[in-house]
Amino acid sequence: PSLQRIFLSYNEIKSFDDISCLGKSTSLVDLALDNNPLANQSNYKQVILQSIVSLRQLDMKRLTEEEKRIAQVLARKEEEKRKESERLSSIKEKRRLAISNAQRQWDKQFNIGRRRSNAKDSSDLKNSSRSDTSSPEMKEYNSCHLAELDNNVLNLYGPRSLDALDKNWGEKNNSSIEAISFKFIQFKDIIPKLKIVKDKFLGLQSLRFEATNIVSLNELNHLDILPQLAHLHIDENNPVTQLKHWKEYVIFKLRQSSTALKTLNDEQITQPDMEEGQRIFGSLQTILQNELPSHLQDTAYVRTWHNFYNKGPHQSDEEAKNQDSNDEESFSQNYIREIVQDSILTSRRLSHFERLWPHMLQEIVTKYTKDIMNVDAYCKMSLDKIKATL
Repeated sequence: PSLQRIFLSYNEIKSFDDISCLGKSTSLVDLALDNNPLANQSNYKQVILQSIVSLRQLDMKRLTEEEKRIAQVLARKEEEKRKESERLSSIKEKRRLAISNAQRQWDKQFNIGRRRSNAKDSSDLKNSSRSDTSSPEMKEYNSCHLAELDNNVLNLYGPRSLDALDKNWGEKNNSSIEAISFKFIQFKDIIPKLKIVKDKFLGLQSLRFEATNIVSLNELNHLDILPQLAHLHIDENNPVTQLKHWKEYVIFKLRQSSTALKTLNDEQITQPDMEEGQRIFGSLQTILQNELPSHLQDTAYVRTWHNFYNKGPHQSDEEAKNQDSNDEESFSQNYIREIVQDSILTSRRLSHFERLWPHMLQEIVTKYTKDIMNVDAYCKMSLDKIKATL
């Protein structure tokens, strides 16, 4: 414990771990490690001074207070760098787990049945606290949901990540966001948030829908609320992409409300593409609007198709639901009223027939009975009728 000087030159010492016990000494003031592989390392002096604080002389050279101060500063920076690296590694792992769990939850919901054994990791993640980071920036963090801002792209994974759209990312970030990516989120849950997207992210140009379960062309009508949308990507995992003319419909519908749309699924939209969309869907829209007979234009069926093609970008989801409910109620009332009226009329006709039928039957029987009483005369009369028709 009273050791003050030790000379270990020329001993093939390669790492400080080989002499780490010296760090426990509080009396050591002079140490020689020259001509060892350890002495050739770039952080050699820094490690020694950090580990043996009582040292005054190293390799036969006196240590100044400035050297000790610089060594401490470098050691502190190295420690901060190590902690930052560990923090980023932890965030990266949590991000991986959150996305993996969001995908597993999505697969389970749609009975895809992919089995993964991350139960322990998921449990650890649920018990972990939120972590803040600057690149990428994360606002939402739990076992199945993640919202992250990576440069100018906002990535959303899992249904509850939509809550991040209501949160404040900062005015600078809001204006800098140019693209939003949705993954493992039902499109019907995204629709009510599109108004927020329009009002909040003024620089938005691109939307990407990967696993969002878009199933019908009618759902795509909601995108016309974003007139500034220039780039749209709908992944093949969405059932709507199995429809033959879905691309033509998107081009036709969105180009009606805006001329900003330039690419669809990373392909440039050309003039022939727009003409094809107009050829397929434009005529049908015209027929629905102008060519139907007047007695059909008020039916619930036709109103549904009018809504399909003409739902405006400013009609809220709640208004649409109320309108649909009123249309259905009106259609049901009219339909039941027609059935009741037809039933009453049929019942009256049947009652009238039942009153007349006995008299009609009696007249028929009496007439033909009289005719066949004189068979010869009846045959002659029948033959004359046949000749008259020839």
